[in-house]
Amino acid sequence: MNGKVINPNPGWNNNPAATGRDLGNIQQVEIRKLEDMLKQAEQEGLAAQMVAIVRQSIIEGISSDQFRDFIKKTTYDDNQHWPIAIMSPARVEQLGLPKNARVVQLSSQTVNNPSGSHRQHWVKEFKGGEWEFVQEVINRGEVVRQENGRIFLKSVINDKPWKLIIKGTIGGEIYISTFHRLPDR
Repeated sequence: MNGKVINPNPGWNNNPAATGRDLGNIQQVEIRKLEDMLKQAEQEGLAAQMVAIVRQSIIEGISSDQFRDFIKKTTYDDNQHWPIAIMSPARVEQLGLPKNARVVQLSSQTVNNPSGSHRQHWVKEFKGGEWEFVQEVINRGEVVRQENGRIFLKSVINDKPWKLIIKGTIGGEIYISTFHRLPDR
């Protein structure tokens, strides 16, 4: 063995075969594979190990140049999806989200919302590592309110307040609607 760590690459970091409109579909298939891997690991009593592997893979993805390019991009030819965090089955149940969903995603539609405010905010203010806070807000965030299928979570990380809004879809997916730091109080 040459000492190289091998992690599963679900395909969102670099998939040279994916081009144009196919990328969004490929990413969705890969996210479903992640969810299936997590469910199988739970059934086999290996949930903690698989969550650690998938979480590390997600961190590598959201730390990549490809993800930074995804956030900066102003137009999209397809509907791209990036996994950002993992939800425990208990948290999914507590929040009333689709039971078959575990991977929290960010879509190109959210990044490129009509006002452009998300992309402008994220490019300007996020300097690195902030996307990893999503996992902490999901794990420990206080549910401030739930309305119209959206769940508003708030958490303090490194003495700074953060807000995350997620939503579950009829198709059994979990998406980020917004994520940002709140003003200090």
